[in-house]
Amino acid sequence: MAGGGWQRVAIGAACAGALATLTACSGSSAADATTPSPAAAIAMMPNANPFTSALSFTNGLGTAKATVDSTTTVDGTTTDRRVTGTIVFDPGGYGMVTVSASGTTVQELGNTSNLFLRPDATSLWTKRPGAARSDASWLITPLTGLGDLADVVDEGPVGPAGPDGAATHQFSGTLAATPDRLRALGLTEADIAVVGDAWSDVPITVTAWVDPRNRIVQVDRAFSATGADGKPVSARTSTTLSGFAGGLDLSDPPPQSIGATLPSAGASSSSSS
Repeated sequence: MAGGGWQRVAIGAACAGALATLTACSGSSAADATTPSPAAAIAMMPNANPFTSALSFTNGLGTAKATVDSTTTVDGTTTDRRVTGTIVFDPGGYGMVTVSASGTTVQELGNTSNLFLRPDATSLWTKRPGAARSDASWLITPLTGLGDLADVVDEGPVGPAGPDGAATHQFSGTLAATPDRLRALGLTEADIAVVGDAWSDVPITVTAWVDPRNRIVQVDRAFSATGADGKPVSARTSTTLSGFAGGLDLSDPPPQSIGATLPSAGASSSSSS
């Protein structure tokens, strides 16, 4: 979707699950100010437990500012990444983010059609068409899969302060590991190959914190396994969320700001992030 206008993306529960222009459904602070209380949100969903109610409500906000810290260790080699920016709550991993890893920084803009990369705001973008996915695009899907969270334990009001300083409510549980969920922990295709079939026997542990406005404001995930050849593999992420329901322009950059176009890549491709 080149040219002007606002990028239209699927944002899950936001705007009743329709393809919607982000600013049209969630661009005002007034909407955020009228967020229902946890009790009110749960009342609207009588069949939901408190965690699934918070998950549905947070997904419905559409976007958030996110900070993701990821650490993976594969056979003794550790890789740290930090991703910051504004994201869409969608399994596709769309957003405008900055990725820091191994002493380098890359800016990424990902929408439903293309992925754009550049080293800084003054440089030209490199375009990778075909809705290619980078390593970072998997990391910015903190809510994906949480509807399948098992063995959920309500830990009570013991979590850290939320973005507005209010105390939070903590929940914990486990997720069955899948290749996509391991990618969302920062593991690459090569890392997952080291794990082999061992991932199917080890769950991902999840801890989430919900603020008094029924928003999930932090999600931590962790996984550890030993591959078939005895190589240890571990991964963990910590994602904090704030600035919910803000506008986000994910339209393609103007042609004059694109310096190169790479061949289209598959869904499992990795960028320099």
